[in-house]
Amino acid sequence: MRDILKLVDQLIEVAEEEDRKHKIKHINSKAETTVGEGFMVFHLKQIKKYVEERRENDFKSENNRPE
Repeated sequence: MRDILKLVDQLIEVAEEEDRKHKIKHINSKAETTVGEGFMVFHLKQIKKYVEERRENDFKSENNRPE
């Protein structure tokens, strides 16, 4: 799962850069589209959160298994 989190972090990094470029380009013409996180950034962060929660739950369940 560590590799998945690394990949998602890299995707977030790229999406944030694209979002930043979009905001700079549209700040004077379509300012309402420059507020908040972009679609991709938001959803990639949700995926990261989900993967982290799954990882944590998997870790907990492994430690609670009877031997």
